[in-house]
Amino acid sequence: MKGLKKILTSRSKFGNKKILEADGTRSDSKLESYLKRRLDMLNISYHQQVSHVLMPSFRYKGELIRQIAYKLDFVVDGRYAVETKGFFTADGKIKWKLFLHQYGDRFEGCLILRNQKQCDEFVSRYLLK
Repeated sequence: MKGLKKILTSRSKFGNKKILEADGTRSDSKLESYLKRRLDMLNISYHQQVSHVLMPSFRYKGELIRQIAYKLDFVVDGRYAVETKGFFTADGKIKWKLFLHQYGDRFEGCLILRNQKQCDEFVSRYLLK
């Protein structure tokens, strides 16, 4: 029975709770949900969970090698790439650097927001000018 309880819990492998929003969308963490609510409240345009291909799929000796993609939390106002993360895994750090290398110049700013205070500062400093 102990194993059954573990199967029924719905947390990510890093312990983040998936948040079901009032509009039916899902956020991957409480911090992501917090920023989403702030942007919605202020009617600031954004796209959530935007996937960027870092390396396309290819064939190697007949075997298909899957693409490597980075799923960015938000593209805000078409100008800012925003990641809401408490911490990065080793893979996450590498993917973030690859994302910056390939796509960083397309944005006015690429930011990592680590807490609610930083989310509030981002909104007031960059979006409410």
